[in-house]
Amino acid sequence: MSAVRWIILCTLLLIYKGTAQFLDSKCATVEYKGSIRTPWLAEIQTKSKLICAGSLINKRYVLTAASCIESQTQLVVRLGNFNGSLSDNSYSDNTYEEYPVSEAYVHKSYSADTHEHNIGLLKLPTAVKYKQHIKPLCITENVNNINKSLTFKILKKNAKIGFWESIKSVFGSSCADIKKQEYVSSDLIGSPFSKPIFYWGVSRNVQHGILSFSNPETYVYTNVIGYTDWIILNVLEIDIIMTNSRGVN
Repeated sequence: MSAVRWIILCTLLLIYKGTAQFLDSKCATVEYKGSIRTPWLAEIQTKSKLICAGSLINKRYVLTAASCIESQTQLVVRLGNFNGSLSDNSYSDNTYEEYPVSEAYVHKSYSADTHEHNIGLLKLPTAVKYKQHIKPLCITENVNNINKSLTFKILKKNAKIGFWESIKSVFGSSCADIKKQEYVSSDLIGSPFSKPIFYWGVSRNVQHGILSFSNPETYVYTNVIGYTDWIILNVLEIDIIMTNSRGVN
């Protein structure tokens, strides 16, 4: 990246921090009409196979885990009427929309061995038209008193500590290992963890985490708040490149 472009990016980032609360001002509110409660959820596919989940964060980008998209080709993003479950069969031809992925961006420090910096972006070839069942999840920089460590953990509500050891004693290690893997893999990597914040009289859904990996007792999330600058700079950089390619000064 040239020095001039870097200065432009830094300037735009400072302007964003000083003026904007959300990456997309039309991001989903907590209360809205319709039966779909998570209109930002994205299904990430390769060769018609569901591999991960993600979140629509503006008209051109889906946020997900780097482990989902590293070394993958011909990715497709499906939006609309998706509840984040491997067993979801609620699609109809009139509800979902599919977009081929034009670019995939993985954090340069991502480690497959340690799951560190497990964050990535998918760029869509055309802008998404927001609808009742397709809306972005809020990404915010201006959040006070938020833990900005790079990961956080959440205990599973229905976790049964010691349950898998008891299965081994009854059914054997091989069967227990298979059932344990099925249970862990039922959680789609890349799924967003969100919490509402109240802003100017409206409660908004804000993304706090990306599911990085899990075990039978714990979800481990990449902390989105700790990577807001990375997200914004990547989005702004691509916008600048597109503008320059059109010859606009």
